[in-house]
Amino acid sequence: MNRTGAETQRIRHSTPRAAIFASLRLCGSFPKNCIAKEKRIARFAVGAAPVAVAVAAWFWCSCGYADGRLLLADGTTVEARLADGAADGKLAFDAAGKRTTPDTKEIVRWGGFVATGRATMALLDGGDVAVYSRGKLDGDALQLTSEVCGSVRVPIEAVRGLVVQPPATAADGDRLIDELAKWTQDARSHGAGGIDRVTLDNGDAVEGKVTALGDAELTVETDAGAITLAVERVRAVAFGRRGRHATAQSGLRFVIGATDGSRITATTASLSQAGLEAATTWGAKLTIARPHVAAFQTLGGRATYLSDLTASGYKHVPYLATAWPLAIDRNVAGGPLRAVGGERLKGLGMHSAASATYTLDKPYRRFEAELAIDDSVFDDAAGGTAGEASGRRSPRGSVVFRVYTDGGDGVWKLRHTSKTIRGGDEPTPIAIDLAGAKRLSLIVDFADRADEHDRADWLDARLVE
Repeated sequence: MNRTGAETQRIRHSTPRAAIFASLRLCGSFPKNCIAKEKRIARFAVGAAPVAVAVAAWFWCSCGYADGRLLLADGTTVEARLADGAADGKLAFDAAGKRTTPDTKEIVRWGGFVATGRATMALLDGGDVAVYSRGKLDGDALQLTSEVCGSVRVPIEAVRGLVVQPPATAADGDRLIDELAKWTQDARSHGAGGIDRVTLDNGDAVEGKVTALGDAELTVETDAGAITLAVERVRAVAFGRRGRHATAQSGLRFVIGATDGSRITATTASLSQAGLEAATTWGAKLTIARPHVAAFQTLGGRATYLSDLTASGYKHVPYLATAWPLAIDRNVAGGPLRAVGGERLKGLGMHSAASATYTLDKPYRRFEAELAIDDSVFDDAAGGTAGEASGRRSPRGSVVFRVYTDGGDGVWKLRHTSKTIRGGDEPTPIAIDLAGAKRLSLIVDFADRADEHDRADWLDARLVE
């Protein structure tokens, strides 16, 4: 989105420390692993002249390639940087002074996905998100333009909706995204294909077919005729179009996270001197410059995520009366999986006290995950957000995680007991040997304060062959 004059004035008249933080953030969101560098630059800038502040911010935005943790299916974990394009186009990383080019099937995850914040965004099929500064309806496609992804043409059938005026809090933003996705799904499945819904800033809604969309105006063709609306009055748009287009939801796929919060699923990914080149699941090709690549995750590779399997058993024992379900790729309250400001695409959400059991259909070697209390325990209404949860601890939310295995004889063996995990704690990685295991059971138990805000996340819970 364009910077406003007010934003520029706030930077110009703020303190040096505040100015450097503001300048950095106007360059776009950046992963959590960049925060340490941000703070070092800010300390340097305290007491410096405004020119020094501006130079430091420019240096960060133009030169900083983010380091991130690279996780491989063989258990290797190393801090790495996305490298220059390899001659053969393979993904390459620089780690500990060496160049490594792992097979993409072996990559579990690199870097960290960042939240979109209060950005204008398009919600695409498959859970993809494209942050944009300009959007235009061009025939049967939506033309999106952004600093990170450039100009991208998306078939309108692959678009679930647009968030034009993002809500003030992360929780409200999550609810709006869920509302758009649900309306689109219902419209497509109940024969209302071709009908769109435009929600205005006062809560009113107009249903019809969006026939024009530009920078300033949007036109909806309704039964009563065409209605033209100022874009500044539009809160969100849900598209109910159906067509021949279908996004790839299986096979080997790669989710690419950008520094502005965009999240794009690709069927192919390769490195060139221009950046990370990808063929999207909805048919477009795009290139993201390396400084704007924040995360990379393989789906359909050597790691099998528990959230893609069906639990053979699940039980929740309420502390009082509320029963909580097993959440798939979501936290138990229904929002995205977030821990200490970072987002995760895959995982399980559970509330104490609960157990989930999985039958292992093949001889997996390890079970791996990261254990955390979800950031949703922070009170958005009091001014907290998922991003601001980093560095804070919640007075609510404390659980103990346990892992059991059964070798087929019906005898459960305790394989892991975590320390008490509390809100705001860094995610705790675990790796459990599954040699001889036929069943796996994950348990979340009470800790400090009964079940108060015990929203436990098994982040990236996966089986490795």
